[in-house]
Amino acid sequence: MKKNLTIVIAALIVAAMAIPASAAKLTLSGAYSAGWTYDTRVWTPTNLAEASKLTLKLEFTEGESIVAYLPLTVKPFVGEPEVAVGSWYFSYATAPFSFWVSPNDPWNAKQFSALGDPLGIGAKLGGGVVLNAKGNILGAGLNIYAAGLATGAEAYLGRATYGLPAEFTLGLVGAYTVTDPETDPDELILGADVVGPIPGIGGNITVAGAAQLSKPYDSTWGFEGMPSNDNYAYRLALTDIAVGPVTKAWASYTAVGGMFTDPYKASPASAPGAVLNKYAGKAAAEVGV
Repeated sequence: MKKNLTIVIAALIVAAMAIPASAAKLTLSGAYSAGWTYDTRVWTPTNLAEASKLTLKLEFTEGESIVAYLPLTVKPFVGEPEVAVGSWYFSYATAPFSFWVSPNDPWNAKQFSALGDPLGIGAKLGGGVVLNAKGNILGAGLNIYAAGLATGAEAYLGRATYGLPAEFTLGLVGAYTVTDPETDPDELILGADVVGPIPGIGGNITVAGAAQLSKPYDSTWGFEGMPSNDNYAYRLALTDIAVGPVTKAWASYTAVGGMFTDPYKASPASAPGAVLNKYAGKAAAEVGV
């Protein structure tokens, strides 16, 4: 499947680059640097060749829709140089979807952002080649990630949101993980949530639930595991409720099954949105003002 992911990413880049480049622009910038040695109060470039390097930054733009950024480091600049690729990315902003692909480095301009579901199912994603597609279709907002992670696993995460009457929002979230198709089961997490204002009394209500399923490595289609196997998570929360002089009262009930494991949840337990981590293997009813 990793080969298929690579083919998809390459096809998207080639297709975008094949668009007539009436407003295309290629920008190249760089810097050359070298080291000097100090010995007996004398600076000498005796090791200048081996200590030298050339850094290049290539940026291709096509109007406001296509941007390709590729930083390179050539070191040493003479002899037998090695070329190292820096934190590159390619983006294609179009309608109804925009796309980008990058190695998902923390310092990259294009990197994973949390899906924003109430349970925090898709809160983080490790390094690797990551493809993102985001846009709106038939009134639904979609945010989809496909990644070949540095760990060797493949990850597919996504969230869809749809506006409902009375200012409510319906959300669907999924996370599918492939580790080793020949020895390890595939893991699938499916969740749904509804968020909106509480009619009549003000405040907001959040109802969210998710279940984790596994597909044995020797099974083509079937998934195993149901909520009765303790691989579920759900939450009911009332927030921003006005009670007398108090305007920010809240109450919640959260439960996370002991067998519910999510490699993309927020951590540590004290981190914002780390619901699955904080309540792992337990249930809690809470009230606050």
